[in-house]
Formats: sequence, structure tokens, C-alpha cells
Amino acid sequence: MVNSARSLTNNQATGQKALFVNPGFTKKIIGLKDEESEALLQLLFKHISQSQDVQVRVKWDDQTVSLWDNRVTAHTAISDYDVDGEKEGLRHGFRIATLAEKPVGVDGLESVW
Repeated sequence: MVNSARSLTNNQATGQKALFVNPGFTKKIIGLKDEESEALLQLLFKHISQSQDVQVRVKWDDQTVSLWDNRVTAHTAISDYDVDGEKEGLRHGFRIATLAEKPVGVDGLESVW
């Protein structure tokens, strides 16, 4: 992948492999013809954004806390609630980052980020 060594990584905590593709960062798959790369990337982007069997939906209340690992998670906020409604109200979100290990590709390449 062109975007960085993060494209195919080993999770250093679990040892599992993860493929990082994101339409904002991943532009081409090295070693494929442009049209093959584009077709495969579009398939992966669609799979990530539209596969309901790999989605988590949170039913929020005033005690809900949700955490995810950005190294292996794609996330999108959905405005499916009434922000002015007395029962639903506003949600507050905070982005935090832990001091985790630097991503390393399966081939040993370190991330350039």
C-alpha cells in the first residue's frame, strides 16, 4: 500500500494482523495495475463502510462510555437521535490518544507517522 507501513500491521499486543485502508489515506496498492488497485480499494472501502455484520451500534444513555482502538477500527458518527429532545439530549465526545507502541508492518517496516 502506498499510504504508510501501517497498511498491513501486526498488533503488538495481540499478534493479530490488521489491514489498514482508509479512503483519506490509502491511494494505491503497490504491485497492481491502476485499475486493479482502484477496484480492490473500492471493494474494501465499501466493505468497511456498509457491512452491517461488522458494525457496532451503541444505545446511548447518560452513563454510556464507548472506546475503540483507532489502529484497527473505522468509525462514523450517525445522527440518528433528536439533539433537542428532552430524553435524548446532546452527546459529548472526547478524542483521546494513549501512548501506544508505534505501528510496525508485517515486513518489519516502521510507520512513517
